[in-house]
Amino acid sequence: LTPLPAAPLVLWLLLLSSSVGVAAAGGGSGTWYVEEYEYSFVEVLILICLVSMALVFEAVSHRLLHQVESSYKYGDLHEIVDTAMGKTHLGHHSKVRHMQLHKELLVRSGGEFMTLGYLAFCIFFFRHFKGFKWLHERVPSSQSFHCPETEEDWLHMAEVVHIKLFVGMVFYFVLISRIVNGSVEKIRLWERMRLHHVGAPDYDAPTMRPSHALESDLTEYINWRSYFNAKMVRMQSRRPLVFKEIFTRLGIDKAAPDASQQFQAVLDSDFSFAAYLSLNIAEGVKDAIEVHTSTWSALLFLFGFFAFLHRFAHISLIAVVPVCIAIVVTILAAMQATVSRKRTKITRSSATVAEVAKPQEVACPSDPATLGIHERFQTELWFIRLLQVVLFLISYGFARTLLDFHDWEEYPETSLLYSACFALLFAALAYHLPTVVPIFLGIMAMPPCLDDDNFAIFYDVLVLGRAGWLEQHGQMASKEPTQMDAEVVVVAIEEDAHAGGSL
Repeated sequence: LTPLPAAPLVLWLLLLSSSVGVAAAGGGSGTWYVEEYEYSFVEVLILICLVSMALVFEAVSHRLLHQVESSYKYGDLHEIVDTAMGKTHLGHHSKVRHMQLHKELLVRSGGEFMTLGYLAFCIFFFRHFKGFKWLHERVPSSQSFHCPETEEDWLHMAEVVHIKLFVGMVFYFVLISRIVNGSVEKIRLWERMRLHHVGAPDYDAPTMRPSHALESDLTEYINWRSYFNAKMVRMQSRRPLVFKEIFTRLGIDKAAPDASQQFQAVLDSDFSFAAYLSLNIAEGVKDAIEVHTSTWSALLFLFGFFAFLHRFAHISLIAVVPVCIAIVVTILAAMQATVSRKRTKITRSSATVAEVAKPQEVACPSDPATLGIHERFQTELWFIRLLQVVLFLISYGFARTLLDFHDWEEYPETSLLYSACFALLFAALAYHLPTVVPIFLGIMAMPPCLDDDNFAIFYDVLVLGRAGWLEQHGQMASKEPTQMDAEVVVVAIEEDAHAGGSL
């Protein structure tokens, strides 16, 4: 992660963006003043304004950093119960930790805005070295298509697009923050369910609702957990090398007649299902927070395609927005359909998953061709990356509409209508994203959709977490710890662990 002290750097780069606009607006030639002290007077007044704004921004930034440093992560509720009940065995292992998603959001978004400050720096020097004059000479208008007429027109366009990009990024991260909020609430709910499931149902605190309000959530959690454990027993033949390593670390003889029963017993007693789900959701949301190179590459390709449409088909950018809306609705509908279908399947299987299942037999268990697409690829990240692209395009479209001052002057009714439609769309997205995306990421971590990254998390939660807990309590010789002690182990993997690494 970017060190938190780098936040002031982000601030000054953003201030640079403002100062570029001020310098460019004045032409930068200095012809308006006669004496040097006149220029210095105005310069100092501008510095006073900028430094004052910097102090306000830095105060807000430090407050946010302080809040995210103490923001929720999986395991915090275990510590509350641990303190209240006076039982140290409820604590999670100190060598590993879960990530704080709110902190991740603040740091990653700060990095993106720092990049925008760098763009302002580039615009300043491009103008200084007569780059916009070169554009004016090389890209003239024609009878069929008009381009900026002067060097100042090109500069003004660059500044306006830069500001639209900045506001669009703000809108984008507002939507992403809604996904983060929904994910944190879902992780907190699953941690509460685990605490109730392992024997602390009557505990009451501001962060935990009473038992009767959790009945339906607890039932779903238990059904999901039972389904997961039973399906994992059945998947041994599909991932023989992975399960061989797991069985070895658990001390189970894979050739024993009751190996599956032993594995089922370990899952039922030692596996922290809530920790597993929370880690998978956190990894997926972390991927959504960071705007990857592949996402920017897709956006560059789309912008190039849009430029072709604008130049030769005479289609404006706002006309593309309905297509983006249709795509984002399709993505969310597909996510919701996947969740509903899987929930129905789990509910129907809840009556039979209690039976210890035998491993499935497959023709060529070591052949990757026998694995489904969800087992070979992180298909949930395909949805997330596509969602990133579409959300950014919609966010930029909203910013473009709000900041198109020419259209507000010439067509105020149309601009107001477009702005109202965008506001309604954002309200709908802000409502649905935090409810659909987290549960979708959780569902995609359920069998039979486990890819290499899911198995890496499963391995760490079950094997490394169990071993760490036993080591911490001096019980390495014991293969059958009590259910209460084993179930309350809170385990995690390092947030920067190699995804899908060798097990």
